[in-house]
Parts: sequence; structure tokens; C-alpha cells
Amino acid sequence: SQKLSYLFRRRDNSIDIASKSFQSLAFCLSFAVILYFIMSGKGISDDYIYRVLGFTSALTLFSSNLASGTITIADSIVQVFAYWQRAEPLVFSPIEPGYNPSNIDIVYSGDIKFQSVAFSYRPDTPPVFTSLTFDINTSDHNLLPLNPGQGSSTLFKLALGLYPTTSGHILFDGHHIDNLNVTSLRRSISLAPQSPYVPMGPLGDVFSGPLTISDDLLVEFLDAFKLRAMVDSLRMGLDTPIPPGASCFSNAQRQLFSLANAVSRYPKLLFIDNCMTSINSEAKTSILNYIKSKGITTIIVDHDESFGTFYSNTINFL
Repeated sequence: SQKLSYLFRRRDNSIDIASKSFQSLAFCLSFAVILYFIMSGKGISDDYIYRVLGFTSALTLFSSNLASGTITIADSIVQVFAYWQRAEPLVFSPIEPGYNPSNIDIVYSGDIKFQSVAFSYRPDTPPVFTSLTFDINTSDHNLLPLNPGQGSSTLFKLALGLYPTTSGHILFDGHHIDNLNVTSLRRSISLAPQSPYVPMGPLGDVFSGPLTISDDLLVEFLDAFKLRAMVDSLRMGLDTPIPPGASCFSNAQRQLFSLANAVSRYPKLLFIDNCMTSINSEAKTSILNYIKSKGITTIIVDHDESFGTFYSNTINFL
């Protein structure tokens, strides 16, 4: 299959070579005819020479355009087949459970249940989870004491419907995730990942959402995340452009931006996956209290024991 793949990507230059050879041959033939009449001493009019040269030029131009058009068509056909080879598995793959037209939309409240959930990436690999069971109620704040690499990101991706479970059930407000419109469900869920995600564009877009729709709400939001002083210190303020990866900001600032971006959407369920490691205690306390005041159900992967009073539940499954 690898050999076929290479052959498929190799361009066929035979048309281009034949076209260039024909152009050169036509020119040489015309030149040879004119030279023959001149060297033989036969009478030949200037008008005849002009007509031969004109015909040669027109023929050369025609063959060049014909070859160019043929090559363009051939390349387009090759590209169509290449794109089709990539798209064919997607076109004929079964519909993912979350995108079935018969799935329902719900007004999600934040309640989620894992019932005997097992998951492995492949049948020949050890399972990440074997019998994961826990309940999270609306507006609860839950601590998930896991280290990086112990499955927190996989857990969140299962809840988002990005991976199907090997066995068991995930319920949102009592509805199985496979019976829900996953696009609608994801609008009610936010994730602040381990690697801070900060979208490119104006800084103000990072905080854009239902929790910042007015100036007063925006000021409250920035104060809660301890970002107001930093924004005021920037020459362009909220119009400051963010480069790829927000490389001009510190890791703590990137974590604040990533978390603020997730919270500003005012989700019903918020996953915070080890993304507060560089945030100082004062800012962290302010952020957690703000999240709590908005009634957002949270699952937080963290190891800072000084915030134990914030959590209403600790999820232990290892």
C-alpha cells in the first residue's frame, strides 16, 4: 500500500514533455522549409515566409495552451482522487451516536453520573478505567485528586462525547449521552485544559461571553480573575492582539486567560484540568469564589489542600 501511495502522488510529466517536444519539432520543421527554399535558390516571396512564420507561431501558441490546459485537468483529477481517498472513510463511516438526527436537546442543569464506566484506547491495551462510578449534582464543586497522566483528560473527553465508552453509562440529567444532541450538550460544558488554550485575536475576545455582556459585568469578571490591573497597564487594553500561543505572556497569565475563557461562557458544567498550578493563592481564591457564586458545577483536578473547604465532594476512583 505504501508503494501505491507513492505512485499515486507521483506526477505524470509525459504530457508536458510531449508538448515541449512538439513545439520544438514544429519550429525546426518550419525553419528547415524556409532554409531549404533560400539555399536552393528557388524564388520565394516574402509573403510566403511571413505566412509560414505566422502559422508556426500560432501552432506553437496553440500547442502550449493545449498542453497547459491538459496538465491542469490532469492535476485536478489527481487531486480529486487524493481528496476522495482521504474523505472516503469519513463519508461511509457510521454516524457517531451524538450526531444521530433522532437525538434530543435538553436544557442541561449540570447533573452528571458515571455508572460502571470502562474505557481503553484499543482492545490490546490496558484499560484506563475499569468500573468508574460517581455522581455529581448541580452546583457541586468536586475535587479530582489526580496527577498528570492518570486519566483526567481522558475522563473529560469521555464526558464531552469525544470517546465512546467501552462499557457503562454516562448520564446527563438522567439522559444517556448517546441519546443527546452532543453539539447542543457541549455548548453547556467548558474545559480549561492542562496546556492553556488562549485563542488568537484581541485580548477582549478571550473574556467574551454571557458573564461579560456589560461593562459592569466585565469589570467584576476581571477583578475576580485579578486581571484588571494587567489589562489597564497594556497600551491597547482589551484590543491588545494575542499572538499564537500567547507567547508574550507568562505561564500564570496564560493559565488565567485559559480559565477565564472557559468560565466566561457561563457553562453549566466546568472541567478544570490542572490549569491553576502557576496561579497564586489570592487569585485562585478569588476565582473559585466567583465560580461558586455563579452556581457553576465544577470538576477540578488539583492538589492544593489549602482549598479543601471550597469542595463539596472528592472523587476517588484509583
